[in-house]
Amino acid sequence: MIVLSARDQHTVMGVTCRVEVDAINAPQLVDDAFLQLRELEALWSRFVPTSDISRLNNANGMTTHVDHRTMSLVETMKMAMAHTRGAFNPTLLPEQIALGDSRSLTSNNVTTLPANATTFLSMDDVRVEPNGTVQLPLGMTLDAGGIGKGFAADLVATTLLSRGAQSVCVNVGGDIRVSSQPNHPRSWGVDVLSPIDDSVLSVVSLREGAIATSARSARVRHDHGVDNHIQG
Repeated sequence: MIVLSARDQHTVMGVTCRVEVDAINAPQLVDDAFLQLRELEALWSRFVPTSDISRLNNANGMTTHVDHRTMSLVETMKMAMAHTRGAFNPTLLPEQIALGDSRSLTSNNVTTLPANATTFLSMDDVRVEPNGTVQLPLGMTLDAGGIGKGFAADLVATTLLSRGAQSVCVNVGGDIRVSSQPNHPRSWGVDVLSPIDDSVLSVVSLREGAIATSARSARVRHDHGVDNHIQG
C-alpha cells in the first residue's frame, strides 16, 4: 500500500483554506474536503441569503428547518456560550453591523438584519429540536464567525479519516485541526507568525488536536480610515 500526500488551498468562508492529506487516494480526498467546506459555507454564511444562518436570523422567532450540521453548530454555540459564561457570544451581530462589519470581504454581499435584532446575554432559550428545527428568540441573530470555521475544520477532518485518510491537516483561516489513524501517527508543524511582520516566531508541533492562530497580517478590514483586525 502506497500512501500519497496531497495538498491544496482555496478561498472558502471568506478566508484562505488549506488541506493536506496522507492517503492512497489523497488527491481525491483533498477535492472532497473543499466540496464539503463549500457546502458548509452555503449553510452557515451570513452573507448568503439562503443559508441556514440567514434564514434563522430572519425567521422572527419562528421555527426553521435546518441541516443536521447546522443543528450541531447551534448546539455547539449554546455550549460554548454557557461554558464561557458569555465571554463567547455569537449574538453580537447587531453590534458588528453597527461598527461597519456588514459587507463580505470576498464578495459584494451584505448582511441584512431585522429591525428588532439585538444582543443577548444567553442562548438558553434557543430551541434545537429532534425533528430538525431550530427556533431563536425574537430579535436574536447569530454569526457563525470563528466557531463555524473551527467546527468546519473538525467536521472535514473527521470525514477525511472516515473515507480512508491516514493523516490530515485542515486549516480554515487559522483554525487548524490535525488528526491521524492510530497506525499512521504524524506530527504537523504549525507556524506562529509575528504580529508585526510575517516572520516565524515559533513552530508548534501537533499530532492530534486543534490550534487557532490570529494576526493582523492575515485578516484586516478597512473602515473609516482605521485598519481593524478580524478574529475568526
